[in-house]
Amino acid sequence: MVWSGLTVGLVWLLVGPVVAAQSAPAPAPLSAPATPAPVNFQYLQKYNLSAVDPQAVCMDGSPGVYYFQQGSGSGLNKWVIEFNGGSWCYSNTSCINRNTTLQNMQSNLTSSKFAPEINLGNTGILSLNQAQNPFLYNWNHVWIWYCSSDSWLGSAPAGFANSVAPQFHFQGKRISGATIESLLRDHAMTSATDVLVTGNSAGAIGALNNAQFVKDIMVPPGGVTRAPRLATFKCFIDAGWFLDLPNYSASLGTYGTGFNLSYMAHTLQVAFNGSFDKNCMAYYGYDSWKCFFAEYTWPLVQIPLLFHENLYDTSNLNYDSAGSGDFQNFRNNMTASFWDELPASSPAGQPALMPGCETSGLTGPLLPLSAGPTGSSASATVPATATTTATQPTYQSGGAPRSSTPDRPFVNAAAPCPSSYNASANSTKAVNSVLNMFAPACFSHIIEDSGLFITSHIGTTSFVDQLYRWYIGDLKVVQMIDQYPTVRSLANCTAFPDNYTQVIASSRN
Repeated sequence: MVWSGLTVGLVWLLVGPVVAAQSAPAPAPLSAPATPAPVNFQYLQKYNLSAVDPQAVCMDGSPGVYYFQQGSGSGLNKWVIEFNGGSWCYSNTSCINRNTTLQNMQSNLTSSKFAPEINLGNTGILSLNQAQNPFLYNWNHVWIWYCSSDSWLGSAPAGFANSVAPQFHFQGKRISGATIESLLRDHAMTSATDVLVTGNSAGAIGALNNAQFVKDIMVPPGGVTRAPRLATFKCFIDAGWFLDLPNYSASLGTYGTGFNLSYMAHTLQVAFNGSFDKNCMAYYGYDSWKCFFAEYTWPLVQIPLLFHENLYDTSNLNYDSAGSGDFQNFRNNMTASFWDELPASSPAGQPALMPGCETSGLTGPLLPLSAGPTGSSASATVPATATTTATQPTYQSGGAPRSSTPDRPFVNAAAPCPSSYNASANSTKAVNSVLNMFAPACFSHIIEDSGLFITSHIGTTSFVDQLYRWYIGDLKVVQMIDQYPTVRSLANCTAFPDNYTQVIASSRN
């Protein structure tokens, strides 16, 4: 299917009861140049990591690889780095089956033996086609081959004592670091001015937890910067908002007797020697497995974040067997998880980051609350011009409340810091003061590696437009939560409304 070459306009309209984003004055329109900048190649070329780090290997011991396409024109010093996804394994049996089955299929998820020499980059966020990828088409494109089955977080070589499958390597973290080292050494990323780290599905968990790791390699804390021109570094998470729900079926038994995402998170921490975002690990300590879940992690990450998550995410539904039988119940779980932030104190005994009370200059709009946050009389700030009927949902699982007390009471940007917050002990100012989320009511999963990247929208608001305006700083907050009451039609989720081009045209007059 050929996607139409729509040029994304800077549209800012509210359609129905959708929460809008807070914006500064609009930038220049995102329009195509009269003569598109040339590109050096029409594909991404494969590079081997064995010379950079011999331990940066796939599950089967074959070398990690990545694909690279040099930027051009205005994108010469701008970089988009994608952590690809593809699920996990979590036990000796599941890892053996994953390796055997996928190698027989000549798949990529456990080995680089069958990695092709080129990646065509035909669609989505790495497309070289400006119509499909309006503001990133001529950036330096990096696509990292996912073959470690650990969401890019493992540091467990074969024979690791705690491994559930010691015959295999789980070295996603080393592959991540070696890739960045290679880009700095071999592809002039030392001249980078802009970086957008992204990932999808299992790779989204890697991007969320490795964004700070990547930046620290480029700009070592307390050391000599290796990218002195770096001005903007942000992270876009696609389909990585997995839910920490109880066991999904009675047939799985209690925790530890069958696979669920909490079990996978524990496996990453212990059996794969997983290394999550450093601030999240410092915050949760022994319970760092929680950093697998974006709902716990995002306020702690010190890199600006934007999420795209379909409210009926097909992969999430697959893991949540309770939700898969009741789409609306699943959606309640999903939207409820958007509302919470951090507790006033850390489980690890460290002072909590309080993004709401530390950050100034953000007055709204925020997600509306049916009541103020716990221990505070503050309520969400919503501009008088915005129309919203949303109320705070309740966690549900199989018809029963998920939790009577959410782990992280909401802290509003207008709220004072609670008395238990030790400001003097915590000098780190939180970067992500409110959740930046674009969530259509669609039954789908990943968008960034397909034509869905250019078509995702809520009403007449295009996601690509929001991504662009957020990245350049025009939008300080992006909170587009679709209020359509049920699953939208496939046609509505895969194509723009008929009047979208007219809306673009009128917005430029």
